[in-house]
Amino acid sequence: MNILRVSTFPTIKKSGMGLHSYYLCNMKDSYTYFLTPLDEDVRLVVPGNTMLIEKYFTRKVRPREKNKLAQFFFQIGRVLSIIRFSLDGAKILFSKRIDVVHIHSPMYSMIAVLGWLLRKQVYITFHGSDFYRIKGSSVYRMFSFIYDGVFVISPDMIPYLAEVHGDDKIHQVENGIDSIVYVNKSVTRKKQIIGVGALKEEKGFNCLIDSFSLFLIAAPYAHEYKLVIVGEGLLRNTLQKQINDNGLSNFVSLVGHKTVNELVDLYNESEIFVLSSISEGFPKVLLEAISCGCKIVSTKVGSVPEILSNYEYLVDVCNNDDLANKIVSISQLKYVFFSNYYLEIKNRYEWDKVRETYESIYKACQ
Repeated sequence: MNILRVSTFPTIKKSGMGLHSYYLCNMKDSYTYFLTPLDEDVRLVVPGNTMLIEKYFTRKVRPREKNKLAQFFFQIGRVLSIIRFSLDGAKILFSKRIDVVHIHSPMYSMIAVLGWLLRKQVYITFHGSDFYRIKGSSVYRMFSFIYDGVFVISPDMIPYLAEVHGDDKIHQVENGIDSIVYVNKSVTRKKQIIGVGALKEEKGFNCLIDSFSLFLIAAPYAHEYKLVIVGEGLLRNTLQKQINDNGLSNFVSLVGHKTVNELVDLYNESEIFVLSSISEGFPKVLLEAISCGCKIVSTKVGSVPEILSNYEYLVDVCNNDDLANKIVSISQLKYVFFSNYYLEIKNRYEWDKVRETYESIYKACQ
């Protein structure tokens, strides 16, 4: 089986982006042509039975100002870039014996349409914010018939997509964890809280910073703790201003992108991981932190209530008081209190199982 997979391919600096599709390579009895936007960063090692094909795709960020002319030219440039990238996908479809076309973002839909015209199996996976961009889209609904299957990593996505595609075409899958890479090194941990993700509104880091400020007031020992936020994004200056304005510059650090090894070290030196997201699909960082031995506090978003079922340390989105109280509570408990529970979660989510799910659905549609 030859698969054309169209997705972001992870880099050393941005190892979390495209990780789900990356781990789908190396399926049994298959070869993957992995089409991805060109990136100057160093890539992760290309898996076996995989050819990485990098082609130009614009990386310009949407203008934040409301200048209509700037917005217009941005949209024109983006459309032209999508067309150019889709033509690169077409060349692969015509030159290789492709059986399956699998896109991991709706912005690659032109390649999916061409795959359908050439009578290939066509699939799409929704990972998070991409779902909310197409929800209610008449264009997506118009072309929904081309997909043999639709994969989602959050149960929140199922009702709408089932209504569009039909129940039989919707498949919920999970992320996995590479437990060889993300390990608990059993080192002495600092009084440190860690958050990981792109610095954008969906990640709720403004709420985390406010909650940490409340934590400093709520517990007499809290001033021993630091908050480290890993990631980059458009909100860096906004979040840094929030930190400065609240007198937290000695307690909260925005440390930017980290390599996988650096991130593993940060997880291992941190006592508590907080997922403060406003919206999520299936957060990989949650599994990474669990695998590295952090205690966990999280908002009730996406698949989190399924992953952490019957778990006391879940809070509503941006409920800063409750989040601060949960941090106070969990900081007073030893890790051993959670170790068996976390181990069961770690063993449940393995990439081999995720690959097998995709593979079985591909074969069922042959």
